[in-house]
Amino acid sequence: NGGPRETVNPQLPPASGDVKDYWALSLGTGYKEQTWSWSQRAEQLWSDDGDRFSYVQGVIGQVKPRLSMSLSTALFDQNGETEDQFSADVCHGLAYRPLESDWILLNRLDLIYDERTRINDEEISQRIVNQFNANYHPSRKLQMSFRYGCKFVVDEIGGDQYDAFTDLYGWEMRYDINQKWDIGYRLLALHGWTGHEIDYATGPSIGYNLATNIWLSLGYNVGGFYDEDFSASNYTASGPYLRFRIKFDQDTLDDLNAILKSVVFK
Repeated sequence: NGGPRETVNPQLPPASGDVKDYWALSLGTGYKEQTWSWSQRAEQLWSDDGDRFSYVQGVIGQVKPRLSMSLSTALFDQNGETEDQFSADVCHGLAYRPLESDWILLNRLDLIYDERTRINDEEISQRIVNQFNANYHPSRKLQMSFRYGCKFVVDEIGGDQYDAFTDLYGWEMRYDINQKWDIGYRLLALHGWTGHEIDYATGPSIGYNLATNIWLSLGYNVGGFYDEDFSASNYTASGPYLRFRIKFDQDTLDDLNAILKSVVFK
C-alpha cells in the first residue's frame, strides 16, 4: 500500500520534512511437521528516497529428545540517495536440556556480513560471533547462569583492513522470593584483546511474574558498555534497564488478554 509516512491526517502538512510516498509488498510462507517447522518472509519497499528489500527464513526442529536445533538466514538490501547498505546473517542455534539434570545449555553462532557504500567511501565488516549460555538450577528457588561470548571481526574502511578479537564473560544469580517476586544480581565483563581493555556492567535487579510465562524485570547497571553484537539482549548500558520476557504456549494469549482487561477496566 502507498501513503504518507509521517502524518496521521493526510490533509495536514508534516511538522518537518517532506511527505514521502511508498509502496510495499510482503509475502510469507510456512510449513510444519511434528518435530520441525520452516518459515520464510520477504518484503520489498519502494519509496521516493530509495528501495529496500528484506528476506528472512528459518527452520527449527527437535534433533532427538532434549536436543533442539535451528538455522536461519536474514538478508537486507537498501539503496538510498546517498548510501547503499547490504547485510547478511546466517545463524545456527542449539538448545540441550538433559533429562533429570539441573543444567540447560544454549549456544548461538552467527556469521555476519555488513556493507555500506557511499559516494566516495566503502565500509565492509565481517564477523564470526558465538554466544554460549549455561543455566543451572540447584534448587527450585535458586538459579544461576554462566555466559561466554566471543567474536572475531575483520573491517575494511577506506581500503585499510583491521581485525580484532573480543570476548564477553557473564554471571547472574536469581532467587525466587515467592511465586510472584524474585531478585537477582549479575556481572558482565567485555574484554578487547587488541587494546587490552576491559569494561564492566554489574548491578541488582528485581523481577515480577505478571502471569504464567510472562516476566518483567527492573535492574540497574553500575558501569556499562556497548557492543553491537553482545549488548542487544544483555542490557549492558549504564543506568536503569527494563526486561520483558514472554514464553509462548497455549495459555499465554489468554493470560495476556486477562492482564490487558484488568489494566483497561480496573
